[in-house]
Amino acid sequence: MEKQRRRTVLKHLIKSNKYPIGIDIGAYAVRLAQLEERGGEAVVTASSVQHLSPSLPVSGATRDKAVVQAIQDAMADGSFKGNTVVTSLPAQHIIYKNIRIPAMPPNEIRAAVAWEASDRLHLSLDDIELQYLNVGEVRQGDENKQEIILLAVKKKQIDQHIALLAQCNLVPTAVEAAPSALARWANYHQDPQKPEEAVVVLDLGYASSKILICRHGRVLFYKQIDAAGRQINEYLATKLNLGVEDIDEARINIIKRNVEKQSEEAQQSKENVGEPTIERVLVEAQRQIASELTREINLCMRYYSVTFRGHRPERAWVTGGLNRDSSFLRMIQESSGLKLDAPPTLTNQKSSDNEALACGLAMRLNQHVMQKGQAA
Repeated sequence: MEKQRRRTVLKHLIKSNKYPIGIDIGAYAVRLAQLEERGGEAVVTASSVQHLSPSLPVSGATRDKAVVQAIQDAMADGSFKGNTVVTSLPAQHIIYKNIRIPAMPPNEIRAAVAWEASDRLHLSLDDIELQYLNVGEVRQGDENKQEIILLAVKKKQIDQHIALLAQCNLVPTAVEAAPSALARWANYHQDPQKPEEAVVVLDLGYASSKILICRHGRVLFYKQIDAAGRQINEYLATKLNLGVEDIDEARINIIKRNVEKQSEEAQQSKENVGEPTIERVLVEAQRQIASELTREINLCMRYYSVTFRGHRPERAWVTGGLNRDSSFLRMIQESSGLKLDAPPTLTNQKSSDNEALACGLAMRLNQHVMQKGQAA
């Protein structure tokens, strides 16, 4: 049954000999993945992760140059075939907004969304590209409303993104928003024994964290949250008067050593030191950011339960760089009551923690997608 379901999900891919490269350009790394269908399963045939310096500016020529170099290194390193890609814009370039409009025929929704966008975003429609995710009908008081997730991005950001890829001799067949690609990835991995269960993806990144709730590849809820890895590093840098790169390296080393499992005697000796240690300040930073994340997670879970009159989800797949930090995840899990699981992997996938978005992007073909559902 499971193999047959995945054959159905992959049916459009089977008909094509061209497999695009999924490119996820994050704040901290560039990730590429290319898939192929073999025996009804999606198989990773090439992948690469190229890390970016945390000291890079958020935007500008210096960052663009580093991203281009990272993509070129990845293409040289990863045995990729062809130059067609499906990519997503960096999270900070996209505006997300939940809106509700009166229930109406599907062919009238786009015009209504455009009007709402013009009214609420205070941006000229000539300067932005609009997409929307049709979540479905919800009850609001005595009325049925259409729940819509509005996505808006400035056209110049898209042009700059495509120009950046052109420097790498890459041709995008689609520029897609992250929630759609993540929902496609989640749909592929969803337990066939629990088809009606909502799937939660908690992406703990460097620049931001994201909460996605979906079912059958259809996005039901999506939110970006500022509480993320950068905030942990900034807290440490302020308290310890160290540079961001030094802090980042030290934090990674602490995570590798699994400090929470040190002996009680060693921990006690640290507490007797007058100056604050990186380990102690890291715990303070983790608690602060975990508290912010937990508050947002609980609000999101409550919104979902009330809006869709369903049970509160009990578990989530955790992706992103912070999913390596077991003590941080434990804080979130204990406070939120949400069971946090490692994300599932595809055949031949090297790393499970950061490649979900790149794989979800690679599952989309020109005019067809490797999924069922209605994510845009």
